[in-house]
Amino acid sequence: MVHKLRDIKIVEIKAGRHAAALSQDGKLYIWGPALDPSKPLMEPQELRAEKKISQISVGPTVSALVDETGLTYTWGISNSFGQLGTSKDKYFQLMPELVPDLADRRVRKVSCGQDFCIALGQDCSTGNRIQNSKNPTISEKPPKKPESKDLRTKQKEKEKKQP
Repeated sequence: MVHKLRDIKIVEIKAGRHAAALSQDGKLYIWGPALDPSKPLMEPQELRAEKKISQISVGPTVSALVDETGLTYTWGISNSFGQLGTSKDKYFQLMPELVPDLADRRVRKVSCGQDFCIALGQDCSTGNRIQNSKNPTISEKPPKKPESKDLRTKQKEKEKKQP
């Protein structure tokens, strides 16, 4: 039991590079090497935010949170693959920062892995693309597949083309 949180109603808890707990009233508590790896937090500390937090994810190198309005923030100790989704010039980011490419999106869930973060939104029908210089383009609308033709149709077309 984490004694500092015993009187707080926790609705979500995550562990990876550090630990995080989300309270029923939208407050985020973090501990371990959550912000500065050289100065781990020995007890849970509230990560103060202007808005309530609705969802969290903690990966091996990157953490993310979604606030009550659907804005996504990331922080972590590695950005070698652009997994923070913020400035390409930063190798790490010690405090949560808004992901600019998702600022006009309403994200519901976010998940952080070893070298990536992925977000699930509720308004992904516009077909906009998010481009990262180190990663391939991700399109929200899958490309149209060519109509498949059965083997007989392909054979007939081939026969018509032959003199």
